Amino acid sequence: MFQKLAMILGVAAGVGLAQPAFEVASIKPNHSGDRFPSLGPTTGGKFNVKNATVMFLLHTAYRLDEFRIAGLPAWANTERFDITAKAADGNATPDQIRQMIQTLLQHRFQMTVHREDREQQRYALVVAKNGPKLQKAKSDTCADNGTPNNPCGGFRIYKRSQMWGNTVTMAQFAAELTYMMERMVVDKTGIPGLFDIRVEWTPEQFGAEPGDAVRADEPNPTLFTAVQEQLGLRMQSEKGPVEVLVVDKLSRPVEN
Repeated sequence: MFQKLAMILGVAAGVGLAQPAFEVASIKPNHSGDRFPSLGPTTGGKFNVKNATVMFLLHTAYRLDEFRIAGLPAWANTERFDITAKAADGNATPDQIRQMIQTLLQHRFQMTVHREDREQQRYALVVAKNGPKLQKAKSDTCADNGTPNNPCGGFRIYKRSQMWGNTVTMAQFAAELTYMMERMVVDKTGIPGLFDIRVEWTPEQFGAEPGDAVRADEPNPTLFTAVQEQLGLRMQSEKGPVEVLVVDKLSRPVEN
């Protein structure tokens, strides 16, 4: 699975990929000083984001965690932009919108990238000594895209101390742990099927939400311990190949 990829994306690299593109797009620098980006709903073929760094755009476009993106210049993590874009097709899917953001980065930021495997520390999700404590999914299908209270087919994270998902696989759980741990988590449980998962832990490793204090006497364990005690699974440290998106070229966009 982890083969080195010599795939170069983008017209600037001489490969004319027929990727979807926005019909119109405006990019302007944001000097508000705000810390966090604000992303609007991607409905009606629209993509509206305020205060976004290039790193945020890459994370959104390629669905990769930051540790899997390499080669960015320093300004790509600090300079921020407001982007208003619209697809010709008002029924464009979220996947098509993500592809259009990739095209936007290639054309307007003159970005070229390639993918390669890099040896990194990662975690293997394995079965703990006393066996799994998993709850089989109540349903094997999702009637819709899920809601915050019923994230069917996916997960919801609340205050960095609770995670729950319904009708999910072990691979999906490993992917969600990857996001939380900021390190690749690979499913090595060998457990097939769908599950309803809920985990609660003390958020000390990730910091409290703004305005929330983490009490020293909170009973919940850390995420490592919670996964083992509540689910009968364990995150085991190991070294292995992790696919990384490497940015070869990137330029500041011309304002319009």
